[in-house]
Amino acid sequence: MKIHLVHAAVLSLALSIWAQAASGQDAERPALVLDESAWVTFYDLPSRRFRNIRDGFLRRDFEEISRDLEVTIGFLTVEARRSVPELTGVFAENIGRFERVRANLASADVTIADLDNTFAQSHWVLSQHYLVEAIRSRETERHRMAGRYLIATAHHLERAVIWSGSRVTGDVLNSLESIREMASRLADGDNPAEVYRDRPLRLAAKTIATVGEQIDRRLRIELALP
Repeated sequence: MKIHLVHAAVLSLALSIWAQAASGQDAERPALVLDESAWVTFYDLPSRRFRNIRDGFLRRDFEEISRDLEVTIGFLTVEARRSVPELTGVFAENIGRFERVRANLASADVTIADLDNTFAQSHWVLSQHYLVEAIRSRETERHRMAGRYLIATAHHLERAVIWSGSRVTGDVLNSLESIREMASRLADGDNPAEVYRDRPLRLAAKTIATVGEQIDRRLRIELALP
C-alpha cells in the first residue's frame, strides 16, 4: 500500500526561515540525546523505536510496543513544532497514524504493512524537515549544525526508501554518500565556504525529489535554493 500525500500550497522558504529564526527556535541542539540507557544522535531515536515496534508486533508484545509508540509520538510532536508550515500537515497525519495504531494494537486491522508505510512516511517528512533546518542553519551561519542536519537528512531519506520497500538506485546511493561526505566536512571542518561551493543543500533537495518520484510521494515543500 502506497502513501499518497496531497501537494500543499507553497510558501516562501525564505519567509519561513525568517519567521522561525525570529521566534527564537534557532538555538543549538545537542548532537546526542539519551534514549533510555543509550546515547543516540538526536535524529536517530525514531529509527531505533521503529525497529523495536516492528519486532514487538511480530512477538505480539503490545505493552512494549505501546511504550515505543508513546516515545515516537513525543519525538514527532516536538519536531512538528519546530517545522515550517508546509510540513505541519504531514507531521499531523503521521502522528495520527501512530495514535491509531496505538489505540488498535490488538486489532486485526493493524498490519505489518501499515506499520512499514507509517515508518516510511515518518522518515520522508523528517528528511524534508531536517533539510529545511540545514538551510536555516546556513542562513544563520551555524555551519556545523547545518552539517549535522544534512547528515540527518540523508539518514531519514535512506530509511524512507527502505521502509517503503522501494529499490535504491545506484545514483541515489551515490548522492546519499556525497551528501554525507559534504555534511561531515561541514560538521567537523573549518572552511564551510569550500563545502558550499559543491552545493550540498541543492544536491540534498534534488535527491529528495528523485526519491519522491521513486516511492510515489509528492514533496510537501518546494526548496528554492540559490
